[in-house]
Amino acid sequence: MTGFASGAIPTLAMNIPLLKGFSIVGVRAGEFGRRFPALGAENRGAIWALAAQGRLRPLVHGVLPFDQWREAFRLMDDRQLTGKIIIDVAS
Repeated sequence: MTGFASGAIPTLAMNIPLLKGFSIVGVRAGEFGRRFPALGAENRGAIWALAAQGRLRPLVHGVLPFDQWREAFRLMDDRQLTGKIIIDVAS
């Protein structure tokens, strides 16, 4: 596993985007929304629209009822998740 959640900052060989002809753009989304509230709201709206269209499909490890929230936190703490864990407050 790579990424900040694993404790390692991912790297990418810069020749790959150059050779493949694509761009890499990063943004600290929370800070962007604080500095530019209207644009942040526009971005959130675009993300929700993509989700409503089914174009975003996050990897979900599992769904636990609210009364098992401690188990969800244990899974996160033990790094046993692949994707997100959903705590269902309706169950």
